[in-house]
Amino acid sequence: MATRPLTARQGMRVSGFPQSGLMAGLGDSKIARNTYTVSTDVTMSAQGMLTWASVLCGQRLRTDPTLFYGYSGEKLSEILARADTAMTDMVSKGVTVVVLQPGTNDLAPASGAVTSLADMQTTALALVQKAWQYGLYPIYLTLGPRAVWSNLDSTAQAVARRKRNAFNRWLKGTLGRMRGITIVDPNPYLTDVANNDDPVGGSDGSLLDLTVDGLHESVRGAYWEGLALSDAIKKLMPIDPVRELSAVGFDATDNPYGNMFPNPHFLGTSGTVDTGGSGNMPTNWQLSRPTGSDGSCALSILDTVIGGATRRTLQLTITGGTGATEWTVQPSATFGSIAKSGKWATGDKLICDWPIEVDASSEGIEWISARMVEQNATPTTIQGVFGMANQLVNSAYQPYPDQAWTGVVTTPQMVSMAAAASAHRPRIGIRMKASKNAVVRLYAPSFRRVA
Repeated sequence: MATRPLTARQGMRVSGFPQSGLMAGLGDSKIARNTYTVSTDVTMSAQGMLTWASVLCGQRLRTDPTLFYGYSGEKLSEILARADTAMTDMVSKGVTVVVLQPGTNDLAPASGAVTSLADMQTTALALVQKAWQYGLYPIYLTLGPRAVWSNLDSTAQAVARRKRNAFNRWLKGTLGRMRGITIVDPNPYLTDVANNDDPVGGSDGSLLDLTVDGLHESVRGAYWEGLALSDAIKKLMPIDPVRELSAVGFDATDNPYGNMFPNPHFLGTSGTVDTGGSGNMPTNWQLSRPTGSDGSCALSILDTVIGGATRRTLQLTITGGTGATEWTVQPSATFGSIAKSGKWATGDKLICDWPIEVDASSEGIEWISARMVEQNATPTTIQGVFGMANQLVNSAYQPYPDQAWTGVVTTPQMVSMAAAASAHRPRIGIRMKASKNAVVRLYAPSFRRVA
């Protein structure tokens, strides 16, 4: 299908990639996997590729798991029908980039007729133009591989595979040539070309598979999709907004949005090491083991070259116990709290970022969590746990990819609610499967008000 380039007026609002704001997805069940909310946690799903993209790009673009714009089973036309409502809400929430990944249900709907290639192209273009209308920059992900095709027989499946290939080629060769849009293709990471272009690992849902069911991402599959998206974001947003490699921190007058962590660069060796830990802990920091009765964590303070300069890094070498164990790192002063006095007011937004590096030798990490607890007379809501259970399939934890990766684990923005709150307790936690080991390095965490 031929498409006409945008006029200057049509493209003027989105000709450049936004350098701030939130990223949200609009689509079907693959987008819905980025959202998970329970009563006391705001949780980012480790099976969501938007979550992984935010982590791996160093939070250049953040994603908020409470922004829900993915619905299972929808075709392109159904997503377009609710695009006005969704995009109006996005703009009101500070979203600047919308990630689109619809179309797989047009190839193989659970019920009803398949959609023609021409109609898929027309509707996809209309979705992109709708994003431009709202001043949102669209990133369109190509349709991924799948090994399950609903009610299609073998002949219809072959047609659907060819149509998917043609649609992806159109995305990259026609839509992607327009100004004000980026096409991201994670398929080289996901596709088993020797097995009928099915997802790597097939559809039996084992821990090594890239999908849990032949279509929806496992933790590993979400990582690889997120990596492809992250690579594109880092090219479009070369400035890293998170890593504050300066020793200058918060000051109520001169730097009110500065880092409130005591000793964020891990200087000194007089911190607290609780049961099971060994080695030196940086001053004003504490290592704890809130879960598990055995296993160990050896601490090392390393000098690491980051961006051409030598920086101090805290390395945790974790040896698994007979059961699951969790290790946390947090400020040690006042029971792990940072006092509110003079730093923030009720209603201010707070956020905590943890730059992290996971060594290639690591295996069996169940989750890595960035948390804040607002402390009154008793602690209240925990906010922002990244990488919880494999919630869309069962309650069992699924480990992270057993490979090296570097990123920034973060909490969603938290509003300081209680007038009586005297402190916040930001921390990072690493939960391990039984008898599994990991090497994790932390550097330059940031706890700050959001401007």
